[in-house]
Amino acid sequence: MNRLYIDGKIASEPVFKMESGEVPHLTFWLGVRHKTRSGETRFEYYRVSAWHRTALWAQDRLRRGQFVSVAGYLTQRTVQRAEEKLHCAEIVVEQFQLLNALGKAKETPVQENPSVNDAA
Repeated sequence: MNRLYIDGKIASEPVFKMESGEVPHLTFWLGVRHKTRSGETRFEYYRVSAWHRTALWAQDRLRRGQFVSVAGYLTQRTVQRAEEKLHCAEIVVEQFQLLNALGKAKETPVQENPSVNDAA
């Protein structure tokens, strides 16, 4: 099972694009803070990518500095830089949830796959 849940602060302004074939795509960097075993606070940044309906939902709601919870999966892609290939991991989001500064939900989350009841 490849399932990921992570909370953090949006560290860059989200970038919305329409990819080839008119597919909505949104990307940004998510800053995550956690403590190590030795008690040190560590900051890490992850590239986040959302597609289709999830990207459309996030386009109007997400801004730099907001706290957000994401659910999705981890994927890896290869990027060609000069003469070397780099392997980059990124989070593909299927569900967002806006959080307040205390980590509590502010808004109902959106899911990538709408239920049968949403088809109407």
